[in-house]
Amino acid sequence: SRIQSEHAQYQDFAILYRTNAQSRAIEEALRKRNLPYVIYSGNSFFERAEVKDMMAYFKLVVNLNDDESFKRIVNKPARGIGDTSLTALTAAASNHKVSLFKAAYSDDLEIFGLKPAAVKKIREFCDMIAKLCLRSTREDAYTVAAAVAMESGLLMFYKSDTSIEGQSRTANVEELLNSVKLFIEEKHGEYVEEMQMEGMLEDGTELTAPDMPVVTLGDYLENVSLLSAVDLEDDEDSSNKVTLMTVHSSKGLEFPNVYLAGMEDGLFPSYMTI
Repeated sequence: SRIQSEHAQYQDFAILYRTNAQSRAIEEALRKRNLPYVIYSGNSFFERAEVKDMMAYFKLVVNLNDDESFKRIVNKPARGIGDTSLTALTAAASNHKVSLFKAAYSDDLEIFGLKPAAVKKIREFCDMIAKLCLRSTREDAYTVAAAVAMESGLLMFYKSDTSIEGQSRTANVEELLNSVKLFIEEKHGEYVEEMQMEGMLEDGTELTAPDMPVVTLGDYLENVSLLSAVDLEDDEDSSNKVTLMTVHSSKGLEFPNVYLAGMEDGLFPSYMTI
């Protein structure tokens, strides 16, 4: 509204937050409104390595034939499946013209240089993914996403790193899980509104969880994909964007309009600071 009423430019605005994980919700809101933005001194939420790792797990669970995701997380966290084993598995997959996941269950893997111990580790990984895949077709997105985070060992891997960087990575993975939960709530809200508009539900009537449609992990991934595909309009000046950054990164900078997000007890200032 200020852009319209005061003829301000996007670059006149900065949105500050306490932790990097908070950028996810802000980025999503800006994308939905087609407002161009730039992350100052950092990557966009879904471009952060730990988020891409977790998303790769989600993608593989939903689509067992996603070779790129398979390669990214087959040894994250480390489970003794090195580059040599992956190269041999890739050769087997190519020879049989199947995905890496399907190739893992071939009965001739030793021909391609995979030792029994390596085959065992790869199949243990695939067995875990297969079980989660089956759950993803029946259970809601958050239940499956939380199971993926725990059973993959990825969340505990990041939690074991007590450095500031490690804490930030943990916060980003937890925010990703939070975004799945919020997506389900949003979809359920839309369902209730639709039912009310069609006269199938009276205002004030509360639906319980069993009455709601199951929102799957596949639905969540589709939504993220759609948001990522949004082409943010740019002026001729590509620097004319809303700036997103942590309060720490904003030291010494000035903007005509500054918004502070997450001014909540325990978050800003954080419990750790207190």
